[in-house]
Amino acid sequence: MTVLAVEPKNAGTAVKPVFAGLACWLDAVVLVIGPLLQVVVFLPETDARDTTARVAFWVAQSARIGLVMGSGLLAVPFLLGGSAILGALARVASRRLAWMGGILAK
Repeated sequence: MTVLAVEPKNAGTAVKPVFAGLACWLDAVVLVIGPLLQVVVFLPETDARDTTARVAFWVAQSARIGLVMGSGLLAVPFLLGGSAILGALARVASRRLAWMGGILAK
């Protein structure tokens, strides 16, 4: 007959969160806004395979293309911040992997 004894885990070692309070919410905003701005960049993309047709579309829709280019430029700091946040989160599990990911992401 086998006896199985289950002992509770030691609750004395609490894991400290990487981001807490307002920083947690700001990080969530940065991680969401960057990719959303990047989606705006690819929305007006045409299916034209011909370069002249694509350039003609850009000329006809100059205001829309200006908005797209502006959102792409605005997305860059959010995407860089997002990679820094992901590196900080990965640092808890593996410091070397977080450094490699952070260096390669930038």
